Amino acid sequence: MKIVEIFGMKAAPRGCYIEDAFSLKNSKAMKGLLSISIIMHHAYLILHSFKNYNGALQIFEHVGVIVVGFFFFCSGYGLITSLHKKENYLQGFIKKRFLTVLVAFFICNYAYMITTLLMGTKYAMDDLFYAFFGLKLLNSQMWFAVEIMILYIFFYLVFRFIKQEKVAYTVMTCLVVGMMVGSLFLGHDHNTYGISNWFHGEWWYNTSFLFMIGMFVARFKTKIVTIIKNNYLLWLGLSVVGCILLGSYTNHLLKYKGYWVETELYHGFLEKFEALAFQLPMVVCCVAVILLVMMKVGFYNKALVFLGKLSFEIILINGVFSNLFLGLSSYSVTLYVALIILSTILAAMLIYRIKLWVLDRKE
Repeated sequence: MKIVEIFGMKAAPRGCYIEDAFSLKNSKAMKGLLSISIIMHHAYLILHSFKNYNGALQIFEHVGVIVVGFFFFCSGYGLITSLHKKENYLQGFIKKRFLTVLVAFFICNYAYMITTLLMGTKYAMDDLFYAFFGLKLLNSQMWFAVEIMILYIFFYLVFRFIKQEKVAYTVMTCLVVGMMVGSLFLGHDHNTYGISNWFHGEWWYNTSFLFMIGMFVARFKTKIVTIIKNNYLLWLGLSVVGCILLGSYTNHLLKYKGYWVETELYHGFLEKFEALAFQLPMVVCCVAVILLVMMKVGFYNKALVFLGKLSFEIILINGVFSNLFLGLSSYSVTLYVALIILSTILAAMLIYRIKLWVLDRKE
């Protein structure tokens, strides 16, 4: 019990549920916990790519898609919750949401650019020009910032100018699905090295619909929570089974066909649609498990909430240190990971403070 108390975990009494399980503070705590797993995920990918590493960090190989799905869900859920609860929420929305992401994006973008240039990486001048303005990405991990800003713009325009709720949700759904399909047909980058073009790659679309699911859950929260509470164990069991079965087949598809069957001469659209048809429901099931667990177990503590507050900056900046300290991994993977985590958190704190200063906002 003491270990549980140390980590701030609090289980609901039998037959009861955590009050307001999906509140901002509880969501931030979960984001803080998951942001550390994203660091481990990126560390594994880099070690595997450059050092042919297949050690203990391999358990984080597929965690990224689930964590990003949860982040998309929270974003969509938070927007609708705020829209319903806060009067005149859309007034000042661009500064509150869009510019907050934009400032952090460019700080991290320039940090990565400067670091890689100092380390001797060579870029074509036209690529560097586009990357300076964020129109191409030197660090492909920063795709999330670009997409979330686009989704914020969609949300603002749709709910600002369409007053009929059903129509607004329908238009928003069409925009998100259209963005996903467009990205799928764009395929991967084949003629660039170390540079990522917008919407090229499955990571741009394989979790995006969680944003819409979050919006719908927020809209029908009362009904959905009531249904779940009436058969909690059934929904938890179905979600876990879905994770296992869909996850197993998704891994099979990604290993033998999936998104990367594509070449310059073969688009592989059918294989991509098949992979998406199983991977997206798998992510939905995994996110559902996280949410269902949150209904029974509270993860709130000050440390996790603090990390959750920095989670966006953590996602964007950790690639700098994953590359910067890569040489140390030859001596000790543990030291390499520890330095990445520590440096990322410290840098995220600094970026967060700079962001508040630029936007003239208080804590």
